[in-house]
Amino acid sequence: MSATLLQQLYRGGHLRTLDHALATSLRRLREDTPDGVAVAAALASLAVSQGHAAFDPAQPQRLLEGFQAWPAPAQWLAQLQASPWVAEPEDPEAAADEAPLVLENGLLYLRRYREYERQLAAGLQRIGR
Repeated sequence: MSATLLQQLYRGGHLRTLDHALATSLRRLREDTPDGVAVAAALASLAVSQGHAAFDPAQPQRLLEGFQAWPAPAQWLAQLQASPWVAEPEDPEAAADEAPLVLENGLLYLRRYREYERQLAAGLQRIGR
C-alpha cells in the first residue's frame, strides 16, 4: 500500500508534529475526511508557523519548495469546498461558523487566524472613518 500524501509530507520532515496532529485529529473525528483536506489543514497550520495567515492550495510549492506530488488544484479546491471541516463565509465581514478551517478568496485559514484578520480589518476601517 502506498503512503498517503499526508504520510509522505510527515515522514519527509516537511510537517511539524503539531501540523500532523491537527490533520490526524480531523481524520480521527471523521474517518471519511479526504487526504487532501487533512493535508490542507496541516499546511494551513504550517503556514502560520512560517508567518503566514493562510495557505494557498493553488500554489503549495510556495510553502514547501521542492515537493512535487501535489493534488490537482481544481480537485483539491473541490474537496475543501465539500468538507464539513471548511467554512466558506459569503460575507467577508461576517464571522466564520464553527468549522476549524475557512476558505476565503482562494486561501485556506485556520479559523482563528481568519478571525484575527477580519477583526483587524474592521478596526482599521473604524479608525479610517
